[in-house]
Order: sequence, then structure tokens, then C-alpha cells
Amino acid sequence: MAQRDITVLIVDDAPEALANLSALLRVLGYKRIEVANNAKIALRTICRQDIDVVLCDLKMPGIDGQHLLQHLRAETRFEDLSFIMVSAYASKKHVVAALRAGADAYALKPITPAVIDEKIQKAIGRGSDAAA
Repeated sequence: MAQRDITVLIVDDAPEALANLSALLRVLGYKRIEVANNAKIALRTICRQDIDVVLCDLKMPGIDGQHLLQHLRAETRFEDLSFIMVSAYASKKHVVAALRAGADAYALKPITPAVIDEKIQKAIGRGSDAAA
């Protein structure tokens, strides 16, 4: 059975992307959804709340998704935080860089419900396996 009683943080500088992904997650049954339109707000949210999964856009002004991921992975308190990089960049170099930096998955935009649900479930499964 899929676990959807988790808190998902969506990080994207595009308001329509935040709205679309939030709506998609609600349709899939995720109820606790937080949003941040930049990496600084995302980091504040992650530090203040119990976030289970981060869905983060790769390219954003200021601190991009790659740097946010590297910052989080450098701190042991966030080692079990599931992180899925979301991007329209489909090149192998972007995917490999994100995975090497510690992303649990890489999702291409536009995202389909089945794909994002599968990636979230695998990512949180990895975290629960590590905790067991």
C-alpha cells in the first residue's frame, strides 16, 4: 500500500509549477504539501518542519536545486530526507550530477502522476529501509 501520509515540500521559482505540482499531489492523495519559491525559503521550511520528501526544481535564480541538495547532504541531520530533483533538463550530465550529489531520483518535466508517485514512494521507501 502506498504511503501518502507524509509531508512533501515543493521548491520551484515558477508559481504555475508550484500550483500544478501541488494539485497533482492532492489528486494522488497527498494531503500535507508545503511550497517554497526559492531555496532559502525551502531551507527555512526544512529546518522548522518535519519534511519527508523534497521535490526541487534544478534551475532557479540565486541558489539552485543542485546547491540546495549539496547543502542538505552535507548535514547529517538531513541524511534521511528524501530529495527528488525535478527539471526540464534531460541531459545525462544533469541527471548524473543530481544523483551523485545525493538525489534519490530525478524527474523530468512535465511530470505525470504515475511517475511522480512512483518516485516519491521509492524515495520514502529508501528512507524507511535506512531507518530500520
